[in-house]
Amino acid sequence: MRYRYLGLIGDPAAADALTPKLAAIGLKKRLDVGAAALLVSDDTPVLHVPAGGLLLGRLFDGSGARVENLRRLATGIEQDALPTWLARHCWGEYLLVLRAADGGVSLTRDPAPACSFPCIYVPRQQGAIFASDIALMRDVPLQAGGIDWETITRCLAYPQAKMDRTGIEGLRELLPGSTLHVGATCRITQTWSPWTFTEANQRHTDPREAAADVRSAVTRAVMAAASDAGTLLLELSGGLDSSVVGICLKERSDPLVCSTLRAPTPGADEQHYAAQIADRLGAPLHIAELRLDAAHHHFPLPVRTPLPRVGALQQIIDATVQTVADQLGTDTFLTGGGGDAVFAYLKSAAPAADAFRSRGMACGTAAIRDLATLHGCTRWKAGKLTLAKLFKRPRDLLAPDTRFLASHAVLPPPAPHPWLDGADDALPGDRERVFALTVTQMFRDSAPRAKVRHMEMPLLSQPVVEACLRVPSWMWVAGGRNRAIARDAFADVLPEDIVRRRSKGSFMSYIGMVYDRNRRDMRAFLLDGKLHAQGLLDTVELRRVLDDDRPLRDRGFIRLFDLCTAENWARQQG
Repeated sequence: MRYRYLGLIGDPAAADALTPKLAAIGLKKRLDVGAAALLVSDDTPVLHVPAGGLLLGRLFDGSGARVENLRRLATGIEQDALPTWLARHCWGEYLLVLRAADGGVSLTRDPAPACSFPCIYVPRQQGAIFASDIALMRDVPLQAGGIDWETITRCLAYPQAKMDRTGIEGLRELLPGSTLHVGATCRITQTWSPWTFTEANQRHTDPREAAADVRSAVTRAVMAAASDAGTLLLELSGGLDSSVVGICLKERSDPLVCSTLRAPTPGADEQHYAAQIADRLGAPLHIAELRLDAAHHHFPLPVRTPLPRVGALQQIIDATVQTVADQLGTDTFLTGGGGDAVFAYLKSAAPAADAFRSRGMACGTAAIRDLATLHGCTRWKAGKLTLAKLFKRPRDLLAPDTRFLASHAVLPPPAPHPWLDGADDALPGDRERVFALTVTQMFRDSAPRAKVRHMEMPLLSQPVVEACLRVPSWMWVAGGRNRAIARDAFADVLPEDIVRRRSKGSFMSYIGMVYDRNRRDMRAFLLDGKLHAQGLLDTVELRRVLDDDRPLRDRGFIRLFDLCTAENWARQQG
């Protein structure tokens, strides 16, 4: 299992009492930081901070070298300035615990969107409890709240919204790049913001320099992720993102195994592309089959998650990949997750609107031409959509999805996300890109294998995110190619088939067949469940759709699986 820890602030007696119980599950007391007592697993790295405090996790310097002595590296840095200093000069997956000048304690989570060092906490009077996962909170137990149905309703209405609320009453999550100050009260401040890297003085103006910067950042991140990984299982989807991650391992000498998934449906066999990367790496490729009879809408959740994130497709993919890892004896997963977000795979006219606003007529006209080529439409249509982006009020980034929800259900507004502060005044493309980054913060919760083995997502590491944000959106569609800068950055080392490829593999047909096989059971599961008991479902519409044997042409079955994901999660709480 990934690094685990539990801390108590302002309650030393409780920490002493819990020490024996936590030792029995692999945690032991390491040290006190002011009013905070921490207990961590033996395999959790710990670095001591110059003026007192500690850093849990892995830290790398700007070159990608592992930091082994933080006291020496940060000599002369004021304690209060350390969180910001680390965010500017280092990166990694960590939780920084510091004693505050007012006698309180601060917790800082690293900025990476899908970092593997989460922090769940419960504010208490004159203190807080914080931990790496909900299971620790529940098993100790220190938090016995029931389901927070307002948050679950918000999750159903805004399935793409990452929030600091969890589905358990009283539990909250410290979001990436945030600092929790615990003293007489609890408050949150921001240590890192994506908007820093979209400012004009940060922006690349030369596509070749942009490509070089992105290649350097990705290579450093991949090599750092693999530096102490032991035997790696590289998950190859066959697409550009995982291929870029894979090709960065070409000079790595440690054991490496590749895996790709195949389903018995059209559009879900990517082994032709995956094999080309495996061949270049000189690594074996394991082809794993997603069986139709193994995918279900209800199943025992392998781990506890803050919100309903593990659905039918996530579960079968996760179980299949874990089986491969068991068979091959690998201990670390490496994926290209998050590539669409960081490599600006936008499907709107926003890049051209950004070009007009930032660089004027010539650049904007060229971007319209690129968009028309990319999307196979006329320049007139691309121009019309660009004008709409330029002059119409921007749409809300989050619009409620009310399909199959009861008309009388009270839908709370979306929870604010600190990374979206200031988004309304940003360039349209930057606005959409930063929103996409907030969505990636949910990726790790939807992959239970990350709780069993190490799981690395280097494309969502801080240096890659920052390098890609510095590239303006119109450069990513240059020549009518999506993710153009990433293609150019690795064109000399990737197979030409992959560099030029425009299509993407999809499991949509597969999950559609799973729906057809399970539709009757899904009907009973939803209509006899907890969501219905809470009055959240439109039972008339559910019956109409689930009693109809005809295929759902609008992919509405995806929404039905989302409801089943929430129902499955709710039934397994308590």
